[in-house]
Amino acid sequence: MANAKIVGQARAHQHRPCTGDGLMTIFYDGSCPLCSAEIGHYRRMDMHERLRFRDVSQADVVLEPELDRSALMSRFHVRLCDGALLSGAAAFVSLWSLLPRWRCIAYAAEAPGAMLLLKMAYRLFLPVRPAISRLLKAFCQPTLVRQRHSTAAVEGRHTMRLEQGERK
Repeated sequence: MANAKIVGQARAHQHRPCTGDGLMTIFYDGSCPLCSAEIGHYRRMDMHERLRFRDVSQADVVLEPELDRSALMSRFHVRLCDGALLSGAAAFVSLWSLLPRWRCIAYAAEAPGAMLLLKMAYRLFLPVRPAISRLLKAFCQPTLVRQRHSTAAVEGRHTMRLEQGERK
């Protein structure tokens, strides 16, 4: 991302997301089960629809020329509505500042030394993320398949009852 303006080192309060019609763009790795689960949570929390989500693992997702897909997939990024591109802990804090129940963590991140701790924690997390994702994929996938099958079975029974009721 040679030309992209990345502001990953900035404190969260220096880059408050825009208010009004501006949307924050969240770049995430949709092929990562952990990332997808987390993004699903953020989608549900975005009651005011201030977030735009872009799954950069999809080859058909068109990115701005200055953005590098592999860099976006290897680390969490957000683009503020003012064009600033944040990564890592600063990106999370900026996102959290827009979400109910997460704002208090975003404010706490402004305490002296808090952002440094968040950055260190994120750097320690990054190398183990692939292993966590593999574990989630191995253990959660069968559960998801079972849930889909049981849901389909319930829906099928419901449909059969409706059809039988219509025949009477």
